[in-house]
Amino acid sequence: MGKFAAIIAFAATAALAAPGAATAQVASANGGAAASPAPVLTDVGCQASCRGLQRATAGATVRVTGRGLKGATAIVFLGKKGPRDDVYQRVTASTDTTADAIVPAKARTGPVRVLGPDGQPSKATSRRILLGRDATRNAPLLQARISSRRVFLDGASLPTLTFFVGGGAPSEVRVDLLRDGEPQPVATWTPGPPAPGSVNTIVWDGPAGPVRPPEGRYRFRITALGGALARASSQSESAPTTAVDFFLVGHAFPIQGTYKIGTSSQQVFGAGRGGRRHQGHDIFAKCGTPLVAATSGVIKRRAYQSAAGHYIVLAADGGEADYAYMHLREPALVKAGERVKTGQLVGYVGDTGRASGCHLHFEKWTAPGWYSGGSPVDPLPDLRAWARAG
Repeated sequence: MGKFAAIIAFAATAALAAPGAATAQVASANGGAAASPAPVLTDVGCQASCRGLQRATAGATVRVTGRGLKGATAIVFLGKKGPRDDVYQRVTASTDTTADAIVPAKARTGPVRVLGPDGQPSKATSRRILLGRDATRNAPLLQARISSRRVFLDGASLPTLTFFVGGGAPSEVRVDLLRDGEPQPVATWTPGPPAPGSVNTIVWDGPAGPVRPPEGRYRFRITALGGALARASSQSESAPTTAVDFFLVGHAFPIQGTYKIGTSSQQVFGAGRGGRRHQGHDIFAKCGTPLVAATSGVIKRRAYQSAAGHYIVLAADGGEADYAYMHLREPALVKAGERVKTGQLVGYVGDTGRASGCHLHFEKWTAPGWYSGGSPVDPLPDLRAWARAG
């Protein structure tokens, strides 16, 4: 085994053995420090042999989701504050977005973190996993969760329902998708009877179909039709049911984070700028706040200009409009000619070019587009509508 591989193996083993393990530094061939980025976690939940979506006992499978999880070495069950009750468990399977581990007997209720391929620790999850007695106390018979409360038409992800079925034996269920104000379901699923303690997933592919469904509020409703789950609730007058709501929207607000829409006379569309007019609207946010595609389309231009700084122009599908994003922190994450989906990450708020503070200068141009025969128009009505949606 070479020196580099040996150091990685030692770091991963030490991280599993020592509850107080910190970031593993991996020596590079030239003597410098080179460690892979730490994983970024978005959620944790139970995957198999569960007592609920966030409830597990020893021997159950827990799944962490996020980014950079491929090759993760361990999931750390953090328990209470402080390292004294931390329990390290080897990852049994991983992809770039998921990491699984079997719950060890000594693990206690609390958040988790993940050790990456080089032993580098992620931040702890914001959500806790309930373990031991906490998992069995008032355990639910039926639970559901939606992947996101806001789903974009032509977006990068589809509405995904995750639901848990309890009881002592398989139970028949029906899942209805309802649009707010309409009595008839948009779609219905009757999967085979889920095993008790299982976590199941249903994806609605309607937003990716040839006919765009209407925007608005939707609801996944899960009903127990029979079997152990229905019998466990036999004293109830109606079948056990649970539901989760989400909004289907056509556009994404370009800043995904805390922001403030500019209101001063110099920040609005049409403001005088030394012999020219302000052709967009300024939105203020911390540098590094994510920027996303307001709609699906093609990146028409990515460049740097002394006044605009790093910028991109997005040509919306169907010739709807061109949208320009200016003062990005660094070159955009997407290239000219690249197709993007609604809500896709394209860059980060910055202050490059002629900018006073971190902000996004956002422009909207009518067809045929940005400096190609179109005209700039005030984007504020769109920005306000997108902010209200969902």
